Amino acid sequence: MLNRVTYENVENYKKSFQGSSPRYVIMENILKNNVIRKIEDEMDYDLNWWGDDHNNSKDKQYVQDMNSMPPMIRRVCQYFNSKDFLDYLSYVTGYKNIIPDNSLSGGGCHRTLSGGFLNVHHDYTNFDSFMDKWEDVAGEYGTPDIAGQKLYRHLNLLIYINEEWLPEWGGDLQIWSNDLKHMINEVTFKGNNSILFAIDGVPHGYPNPIKCPTDVARKSLAFYYYSTEPTINDYERAYWKIGEEYR
Repeated sequence: MLNRVTYENVENYKKSFQGSSPRYVIMENILKNNVIRKIEDEMDYDLNWWGDDHNNSKDKQYVQDMNSMPPMIRRVCQYFNSKDFLDYLSYVTGYKNIIPDNSLSGGGCHRTLSGGFLNVHHDYTNFDSFMDKWEDVAGEYGTPDIAGQKLYRHLNLLIYINEEWLPEWGGDLQIWSNDLKHMINEVTFKGNNSILFAIDGVPHGYPNPIKCPTDVARKSLAFYYYSTEPTINDYERAYWKIGEEYR
């Protein structure tokens, strides 16, 4: 599943993640080439995409039900929640007792259409409180396996899918300072690259509208990881750079 270089570079990834502030690492060519190509192909199937446009997010869509995913995407999602990968994740990050969300609440397949964007924000950290506010949608999208536990969201893993993506189309991920006052880095959107980051102190987004053709979308996979250890920040909702809290 993982590319050979993902294993070969594990010590470099560990040093980069644990030695950086904010804590993040860019992992290039994370998956085998045949796997990433099959994922991109399957993301063009007629999937059950859904979205919730608001002032800070436009034309970003999701598929998070593994049972409705095509075979390769489902296998990949299962792998990134498996013990094998959690052990790898724990070694790179130093986090212990990492808990995955097998129902991919808010994660799974993501795509952003032409003209879409995601404003810079802090992710929610308090999973238990977050789910309390989602009782109205639990019936439609299903209650995550880990709901009801007092957990804190610590890690995000984003994997970029598009094999062909022109720089002028945008979609690069901006990383901002914890106080949301200045941008620290901009991670190039490039197929089969990934970024792993601790959400404490790593607000992020791609606020500039994407300029790809209308028959193209910015495609990615997203995985979120939890622990019983409290986070430093305490957000029950995403907290946006402009200061508006929204689910």
